[in-house]
Amino acid sequence: MSGSGVQQLEFGDPEAKDQVSDKPKLTEVGGIDGKELLRLIERIERLEKEKLGIAADIRSVYEEGKSTGFDTKIKRKVIRLRAMELHQIEEEEVTVELYKRALGMKS
Repeated sequence: MSGSGVQQLEFGDPEAKDQVSDKPKLTEVGGIDGKELLRLIERIERLEKEKLGIAADIRSVYEEGKSTGFDTKIKRKVIRLRAMELHQIEEEEVTVELYKRALGMKS
């Protein structure tokens, strides 16, 4: 609290909505609907929190695989390949082979 008795809250503080009695009035300004914007922003904030949790879960699964002897880099590559269409994989393999030959890495 500051000396004036007004608590300063940081932007994005989830408790800010409950603690601030003088909420700014959400209006349309310059063609921007404040209520709709706030709804979208709050939805994005919730999803970002969920994303952090999911990322932690994914790291945990990679660590589990690593502890049982699976190579993390190879797992990531296989996951990336599984998301691709067969023709995309073939194009990538042809291009990699071409680059390797150009660099003298393969005869």
